[in-house]
Amino acid sequence: TEQSFYIAVGLSPNTTYYFAIKTSDEVPNISNLSNILSITTLAESTSPSGGGSCTDITPPTKPNNFTATPAESQIVLRWNNPTDTDFVRVKILRKENEAPTSHNDTTATIIYEGTNEEYTDIELNNNTTYHYAIFAYDKKPNYSKILTISSQPIEGKTNITLPKKETILPYPNGTLLTTQDDQKIYLIVNNQRRWITTTEVFLSYNLTPHAEIIVDQSILNQYPLGKDLNTPSLQEGALIRGNNTYQVYIIKPPYKRHIFNPAIFNMYQHFDWNSIQEIDLNIVDSYITSDIYRSDNDYKVYSLEEVDEVQGKAIKHHLNMSSERFVEKGYNWKQVFIVNDEERDYYEVGVDEE
Repeated sequence: TEQSFYIAVGLSPNTTYYFAIKTSDEVPNISNLSNILSITTLAESTSPSGGGSCTDITPPTKPNNFTATPAESQIVLRWNNPTDTDFVRVKILRKENEAPTSHNDTTATIIYEGTNEEYTDIELNNNTTYHYAIFAYDKKPNYSKILTISSQPIEGKTNITLPKKETILPYPNGTLLTTQDDQKIYLIVNNQRRWITTTEVFLSYNLTPHAEIIVDQSILNQYPLGKDLNTPSLQEGALIRGNNTYQVYIIKPPYKRHIFNPAIFNMYQHFDWNSIQEIDLNIVDSYITSDIYRSDNDYKVYSLEEVDEVQGKAIKHHLNMSSERFVEKGYNWKQVFIVNDEERDYYEVGVDEE
């Protein structure tokens, strides 16, 4: 690790521990031992009401946006750390024959532990597929769910193009924001702020009056300024696509849902190819893209991961969480589209999102 501090977790209360440090380089050459530090942990805390020890049993949120970018004899791993206040660090495990199954998989190799959000796994075999698992833990320690990914180094590839890291903004799409000094109300659409110019436009987008959040101007400025919303929304159920584009969407203001491919389109008898409206791309972009849906005959809510439209490959992930967790993760119940059973069953089943 390149950190200048380390938090030891899982220690016993009222116990003396001894710590020392060694450093190493890439060879590795190992330094001599540093001075030895001793410290005694505090006695176990009790609740003010005398009800016994205070125990944290809530795990941190799992890391997200876990990606693997291969090159010659190496794989670059990137992710976003959770924002939980008691988050300590992440740990990454690696296996060659199968993905690590849990945070305590004793057959896996620990390749990284720390608070950075990028790690390059080097000196790998170009003919081997490597399987990685990442998870976070807190001071208890409680362990998050794991995320897994697989990748194989590519012989001769020396130029690495890393995926753009997702910027984590304070408020999700669909939020109404304003400031104390400005009467304008903005709708967050695809991570841009768009000024809603009239009451007619506001109501046409199915927005809730007086639901705007007052924030500091510095918060508002984190969202790039998009085009004004000055035209009333299309009606719910409208089918649209941008001029000179092929992707078709169905509208449920202020959201739009991508109709994954022609096979999905044809599952709905009331859909008509001739009824698709070709409109300006700026209008298409004025709607928030949602991949959240459920069947009319099923209470389970899913998110959709589009993999290959031509091959008809997409993966559904059950949002296996409470209503409170759903909102906490930035989802909005208004963005849930209703689909038929045929479409629900068309997609491959992926891991649950919790």
